[in-house]
Amino acid sequence: MSQEKFVSISEEHAELFTSEEQLKLLRGHITSDFSKTRFPCKQRLTGGTCYRFKDDNITGSGWGSSTPDLLQFSVSEAVDIVGLILFGYEGVTYKAHIEIIELGQMTDRMVNLLPNEKTFKVLFNKPVAVKPCTYYTLKVSLGDGLRGYYGQCGMESVTCKTKVFTFKTAASFTNGTSIDRGQIFGIIFE
Repeated sequence: MSQEKFVSISEEHAELFTSEEQLKLLRGHITSDFSKTRFPCKQRLTGGTCYRFKDDNITGSGWGSSTPDLLQFSVSEAVDIVGLILFGYEGVTYKAHIEIIELGQMTDRMVNLLPNEKTFKVLFNKPVAVKPCTYYTLKVSLGDGLRGYYGQCGMESVTCKTKVFTFKTAASFTNGTSIDRGQIFGIIFE
């Protein structure tokens, strides 16, 4: 199989693997040595990802991260929030902190973006249960003033696998994040 075909197939099924797993697979494919390619035996995500921006509404690296991004969301059915997809910038290392304020659930991760990567996933240590029709506040910090891509023309309401996610601007509006724009690209749920 050509590298182009391998990359094409990998991109079509990108949600199945973490960035680290995708890199291991690519290295194994290039070197024909999969001996160091090990994957966890735990069950893969069965839910989905709710994206609040369309791909054509992603803008260049003008977004600063000196203050946290805050955004509120609710969902029409009870779900478990697994993590977030955030905008970053190619080749940059972020110390990402994500939090659902009302539930006290948070996690910190160091994330290294590869060249050509504009987004990355940050997962909670365990899924976080949220109740239907209740607003929760997402808080995201990406480090000291690092720039990144961001989305514009965000959607207020998005249907993802029969669940309706609704977004609104947080009362303590910071870093320019609102329904319309920001670095929080998507919510991963099951």
